[in-house]
Amino acid sequence: PMDHYRSLDALRENGVGLVREFLDEWKALAIGPAASCARSLTLVTGLLFAPILRHAAAGLALDVRAVTNTTLGESITVAGLLLARDVIAQLKRGGALGEQVLLPRVMFRGPDETSLDDMKPADVAAALGRPVTLAASMADVVQACGLV
Repeated sequence: PMDHYRSLDALRENGVGLVREFLDEWKALAIGPAASCARSLTLVTGLLFAPILRHAAAGLALDVRAVTNTTLGESITVAGLLLARDVIAQLKRGGALGEQVLLPRVMFRGPDETSLDDMKPADVAAALGRPVTLAASMADVVQACGLV
């Protein structure tokens, strides 16, 4: 039984089950169809999760941007392995950004909140000329929208 739970934890860490958790959380937030963000936000994610996030956030009028992992390879599609330099480069050439940029918290590790390429959220904010907020859940996104 203990090995079973360790296996479930490993699957979750590798992304399996995260979509289900997200959908359950989104449903629990009970955001009505008339809800929309009080300000314009650009929400960053990896290629794998982008379609699900776009669908869920469609009513909120969020700008969801999928970032390709050009540094580690395009087959790496999860947000947790995005590098800040890929995010910066692709957001700069991807058109106008919202007033605030939300980055996946899983991009940043440790107490210093450092990306795989040793950048901090403040470095990304400076490069983009926008405030950056880290989002670990859809509740964080809803809060940034000003809906709670």
